Amino acid sequence: PNNERALQIRLLEEEIAELERTIRKKCADLDSAPNPIIRRRFEGMIQRLEQELDFKRQQLELYAQEGPDEEHRTDTP
Repeated sequence: PNNERALQIRLLEEEIAELERTIRKKCADLDSAPNPIIRRRFEGMIQRLEQELDFKRQQLELYAQEGPDEEHRTDTP
């Protein structure tokens, strides 16, 4: 279980890093886009990527907060 969690955390960190790189590239593309229609397309892409990035960061935060026995705990009495 701990190895699985560590793997999930590492994968999330890699996905977050990749999303951050992609967002930086799309922002550069947006800055150089002369056409308003293309600019709006890049703005939409960036917004979706930022939403995905926020979601991944929240997932990572949850994994980091979980204790080693957290996944085996049940909330039923």
